[in-house]
This record gives sequence, structure tokens and C-alpha cells, in this order.
Amino acid sequence: MMEYDQLEAAGNPIIPRTAPFHGERFEAFKALATTSKAHGSLIIGQVSHPGRQCESRIQPDPVSASDVQLQGNVMGMQFNKPHLASPRKSNASRRLRPLRRIPAPRRLRRYGGSLVNRSRLILEIAPAIRSHPNIPASFILGIKINSVEFQARGFDPAECKALCASLESHRFDFVELAAAPFFLDFAETIVPALSQTKTYITGGFKTVGAMVRALDTVDGVGLARPVCQEPRLCADILAGKVQGAIKQRLDDDDFGLTNVAAGTQIRMVGRDQEPIDLSQVGMEEAFRKDMGDWTSRMAHDTGHVQFWVCGCGEDSAESVWGGVLVLEKKREE
Repeated sequence: MMEYDQLEAAGNPIIPRTAPFHGERFEAFKALATTSKAHGSLIIGQVSHPGRQCESRIQPDPVSASDVQLQGNVMGMQFNKPHLASPRKSNASRRLRPLRRIPAPRRLRRYGGSLVNRSRLILEIAPAIRSHPNIPASFILGIKINSVEFQARGFDPAECKALCASLESHRFDFVELAAAPFFLDFAETIVPALSQTKTYITGGFKTVGAMVRALDTVDGVGLARPVCQEPRLCADILAGKVQGAIKQRLDDDDFGLTNVAAGTQIRMVGRDQEPIDLSQVGMEEAFRKDMGDWTSRMAHDTGHVQFWVCGCGEDSAESVWGGVLVLEKKREE
């Protein structure tokens, strides 16, 4: 994230725009990058701005690409109506997706309406990045397009094809199409229009067979939730050890629940622990209990004094983890 008071959630890593390229913060991120690449991985950072998804207790007056309020109560969190960003602020922000899907009257007029206008901000930012004197020619520039962009009032397949062609002409190295398998059909239309820009598809992949079939169309597939449960999954797949991800007991369609579960698993790995195995009944029960307690604390933390990280794995989940549960893991076939 780019600002202390513009966060998607408490605990987000922050690099303010005024932060120097030295000192404690810089050294900490440098150590993170070094460790991430220790075994040969290529790590691509994502700079982000929460826009309207900044929780009201963090930011009572959020700024976004549109003034459309995010409605509802999400695990104790509420979101205030955002004010519309100025063109200067919009060009400083990386929260670009709302410009692609919010109806024109609710967006900056220069960036609403036609496909040319809706993609304008993206195509203005790219040359600014490429021309920066401190950014080498080898710098990787990519963009993620979510399936929500193709819902009502979003892009149609022909527009997506034209957009991706424009992205290639502006030297984007890759386009990530998120929320498969919805996008696999679109990819068959998009990919033939690209000769340099690579395409990746992410979301919903659990079996090696499905991944391999997707590679008939795209250049690569992305995994998220499965590797939070199994950090070694990709290596195991490439070594021919497994044919699919462990089947977790949680409902894949429950975004909030699986999001917290994945965050909990990542936190455990960060503490040099094996992630909680949510294919096991006891582990799932312990996780749900801890999540219920955590959600209640979040809802009642009106002074925003607690650090909102789910305690799963610290109490009951860890007591189960250290116990005698030995259940066979069921993998996706």
C-alpha cells in the first residue's frame, strides 16, 4: 500500500510515496525479497491502493476512482462513501479496476464511457513507468483483469481483445486474467491478438489435468488458495508427486471464509510453522471456532486498538495440530 491511512486491511505492508530507498523499512523489504528469491523464484511486487475498500475505522473519508459506496458489513467492517479522486490523484493511484466498470456518470468524464476513455488511465500510467530514469528496460510490467470487468456494463469479449492489443502496444509484459474458468473462453479470443504480451489465467485450478488443458490456450496458470494450504504444491506438481491440490473442507464459494483461512495459513508459514491442514475435521472445527472469536473481537473493537489478525493456529488450532489426528488427505482428482 502507498499510505498509512489508505489500507485494504490492518497489517498491510506500506511503502509511502515519500519513503527513501534506504533505512529500516527499505532493508526489511530487501530482506523479504532476498528470502523470497532464495530458491530461484521470480517475485513480482504489486503496488495497490484500496479505493472505496478502505475500512471506515482506518479511513472515514476514502478516496476512489468513483464515488460509489461499498455497501454492507463484512466481518465487522463497514465502508464510508468515497469522494471522487482528482485526475492528479487518479494518476498517482494504482486502483484502476473501478474505472473500467463503474458507469460513466459516476467516474471522471475523461475516463468514462468509451473503451478508449475507460482504458485511458492504464495507458497513461504505462509510459510514465517505462520512461522513468531509475527503471531499467528489463523492468516487468503487468496488469490483472478480473472477471468482474465482464459483468453488466463492463467489457465484452471484443472490447477485451482490443484492450489487450492496446496493452501490448504499450509494452505490457503480461496480462493476468483472474477468476477462471470464466476467462478460459475469453482467452481463446484474446490470445491470438497478442504476439509479445504473455497471458496467464488464475482462479479455480485444483487439478494438474485442468492446468495442462489451460496451457493449450494461455502461457501459464496461477494458483492462490491451494498454495496457501500447500506451499510446496508447485514443486510437487513439477516433480510428478501429486496430480492435484488437497481438497479442503471449506466451501470454495465462500470468499470471506477461504480468504481468512488463506491469510491464516500464510501467517503460520511466516512463523516457520506448517499451515493448518483444513482437509482434516478437527482442524476445520478449530479454525471455525477461532475465526468466530476473532470476528466478534473485530466487530466490537470500536476504538480500533487491536491488531486484526485471526488467532487461528495459536490456541485451539495449534492444540489440534500438535495432537494425534492422523486423517488421510483427500486430493482433488
